Amino acid sequence: MPDAIAKPLQEAISKIPELKSRFESVSKDLGLPLIGSPESNDHLAGWGGDMVGSYGSIKLSLAVDHLFAWHLLASPPVGWLPTYAHLTLLRPALEGAVQTRWVLDSTERSGTRIARALALRLDDLKWVQVTEDDIKAERITDPAVRAAATKPGAAERAQTVLAEAAAAGIARVRKDKTDALLKKYHLRSDAMDVVIWRFTSGVIHGQAWVLDLSDREVLRAGATMTSYKESANEPVAVLMTNIAIAHVERAIEDLRQYREPRKVG
Repeated sequence: MPDAIAKPLQEAISKIPELKSRFESVSKDLGLPLIGSPESNDHLAGWGGDMVGSYGSIKLSLAVDHLFAWHLLASPPVGWLPTYAHLTLLRPALEGAVQTRWVLDSTERSGTRIARALALRLDDLKWVQVTEDDIKAERITDPAVRAAATKPGAAERAQTVLAEAAAAGIARVRKDKTDALLKKYHLRSDAMDVVIWRFTSGVIHGQAWVLDLSDREVLRAGATMTSYKESANEPVAVLMTNIAIAHVERAIEDLRQYREPRKVG
């Protein structure tokens, strides 16, 4: 494969292992906040303060995991560059990173961060409820699945969480969609953050407009990078990878700032 294709992509994905190690270091002992940090302020605020760091780390761990999978896929000895499938790894990296930044935003007050964590909790419970309803409607007989469905339902748990939040004075806020968050926490001035998100969304939903944009020339199905001819898609893969890396890197920094005591004076 010509260096013009291979080198930029390999340079991009070579940054990912260090990001993974940095995340693991920053998230160590999460839940044991240092006095004077936004994390500590959230815990001291009372109800729901522990949810902020928890949801932030969950979202970011998913982002890092998908990004690292792309690194393993594209690095030697595998060295495989799919036609579209790698974009389904970059999509959750973008989504997880920007949701992390939203919930951990250290420029906001503790009450706002807790309210955002509450929004993520309620969104989780909404999907659990849908799954529970499917289990009941389909009369699934698997004992393990049935046992899970007989626990207190997601709808009841959501009402309990809402009641506790109201008693603590936490206002309910809406969970923003990913494209809105990418506009709010954009890292580029040319809207490419949102553009590549829409492109990855088109891929994951199998939409024709995305497929029509492809001009990749493949010599054989399931080929490695060495079997691809140069086309406009290789630079696009590098661009998307670098943007996803930048968002994950920024989210890791936001987690570090969230956990670090603020300097006084």
